[in-house]
Amino acid sequence: MPVSRAVRDWMEKNPSEPLVVALEHQYTEAGLKAALLKGVDREVADLLQQTADELDCRFHLGMVLRHLCQFADDGNFGGGYSRYGAYRSQPVDYDELRVGEVYDDDIIVDGWKNAAGSTVAIGELACDASSLISLTPFEKWKPSEQDYEGYTGNAGNTLERWYHKSAIVLWSNEHHFDVAALETNVGDDAVTEQVRSRHCQRPADA
Repeated sequence: MPVSRAVRDWMEKNPSEPLVVALEHQYTEAGLKAALLKGVDREVADLLQQTADELDCRFHLGMVLRHLCQFADDGNFGGGYSRYGAYRSQPVDYDELRVGEVYDDDIIVDGWKNAAGSTVAIGELACDASSLISLTPFEKWKPSEQDYEGYTGNAGNTLERWYHKSAIVLWSNEHHFDVAALETNVGDDAVTEQVRSRHCQRPADA
């Protein structure tokens, strides 16, 4: 089966990392169970559950939280104070912003469920973008929240976006404790704070 081979190949190359497959639909906490998934999500879940059984993998559902922070310009950078500065006088037209360098791209997975929808006692799991698969290209994901700070003379020109996606997560039983080591400590870990806060770590000016 192509899916089984693809997952096997990925896990052989990344044995101690979770494979996170973003779902196309968004689900409530109560609706996040394999039997209630819709359309292509149900098809993907059926294939991945079968693959997990074949490869002795753990199959979980969860919520992906992604925080993306990058440079953005509304056309006023270097030419005066932005109309979207600290005291913005009009709504931000996000479609008109010119987006550039990425400062932070942090991802965690939380809200764990088993296939039946029962809560699983797993903490927040840090996830690398290379472990994340999505049928919808990442650049087409719709943010659940976004915030732009324009140029103010000594700060600004940052666009922050927060994304929330339901997902299926697989990892090898053989490497379960390696994956568990990726769990973050809530309130102490920098990744968790970065994803959940409204703060962007942009590099210092040269």
